[in-house]
Amino acid sequence: MDFLDRVRKYYQEMLGRVQQRQAPPVVVAQPTTVPTPTAVPTPTVIPQTPKRYQQTIYDAASKYNIPANILSAQISAESNFNPTATSTMGAQGISQFMPGTVKDLERLGYGKFDPYNPRQAIPAQAFYLDYLRKQLGVDDVFEALKAYNAGIGNYKKYNGNIPFSETQNYVKRIRGLVGNQ
Repeated sequence: MDFLDRVRKYYQEMLGRVQQRQAPPVVVAQPTTVPTPTAVPTPTVIPQTPKRYQQTIYDAASKYNIPANILSAQISAESNFNPTATSTMGAQGISQFMPGTVKDLERLGYGKFDPYNPRQAIPAQAFYLDYLRKQLGVDDVFEALKAYNAGIGNYKKYNGNIPFSETQNYVKRIRGLVGNQ
C-alpha cells in the first residue's frame, strides 16, 4: 500500500466516523409569558418633534423622570428645535441655556456639556428640571419650568407666583403644546 492509498483509507475512515455521528437534538424554546408592567407609560413627544431628537428626549426624560411630552414642548418653546439658536439675551442652543447656567450645572455635578450639541444639551435640560423640582420641593414639572425661565431666585422670591408676563406666557405655551397631543 503506497502513501496515497493510506491517505485515501484514512479519509474514508474519518468520513465514515463523521457520518455515523448524530447531530445533537434540536431544542425548541417554548414561549414564555412576560408580565405586563403596571407603570404608566411615558407620554410621547409632541408631534412637531423632529425624529432626530426623539430618542435623546426619551432617554433624558426616562433618566430624570421628566415627561417626554413636556421636555419636547419645552424645547419647542425655547428654540423651536434649533440647535444653533442664540437669543438676544445670550441663551444658547436647543435648550437655551444661559452661560451662567451651563457653569452652574457643571458645579452641581452634571459635568461639562456643549449647549449647542443637542445630544448633550437635552439631557442637561432634563437634569436641570429635575434638580429644580428637588430644590423647590415640588413634583409638578410646570413649577420647575417657571424657575427654569425666571430663575430659581425669582421663583423663591415670589413664592412660585412669578409676576413676569414672559414666564407666564412661557408656561402657558408649553401647557398648550402638551395639551394639543
